[in-house]
Amino acid sequence: SYHEEIKQYYQESDPSETVARARIKIHQRFLEHVSVQGKRLCDIGCGIGAFVHHAQKAGWDAEGMECSAELVQKGKEQYGISLSTADVTDWQSNGATYDVITLWNVFDELSDPWRALDNIHAHLSKDGQLFLRIPNASFHYTMGRLQKIFPRLFKVNPIYHRFNFTPKAIRL
Repeated sequence: SYHEEIKQYYQESDPSETVARARIKIHQRFLEHVSVQGKRLCDIGCGIGAFVHHAQKAGWDAEGMECSAELVQKGKEQYGISLSTADVTDWQSNGATYDVITLWNVFDELSDPWRALDNIHAHLSKDGQLFLRIPNASFHYTMGRLQKIFPRLFKVNPIYHRFNFTPKAIRL
């Protein structure tokens, strides 16, 4: 079944370490191009907090939110940073605002992305910015079809997402 395939795929490797290593260059480029002076950042779906760690080293007042208590604990141990266990779809406004909120390949996995957007908006400062990194559904659909037709040429694991967005659909 779909859920069993996903469970097996993630049990065969440590996805938190793999994801952290795979995204380091993307995170570095982002941090090089976005101004920092006195800015607050929240990374939603932060995993073990690799991006939060790099953002803090680059001068950001950065925090992370992750729904997996296990990953939060691992991040605290590995990076010595403060991360919180929470789900963005249930994020209650406590008056705290952020200049930048990031979701790195998280938005398409949320149970209710539209409700999450409402909560994120409530936590953005007046001129705050939201950065989403979302897989291109058109590309992944095509690759999935090609993998079915030519299984020996495409020996990659399929990528599963709760929601799929094309570039046209995600324009806000």
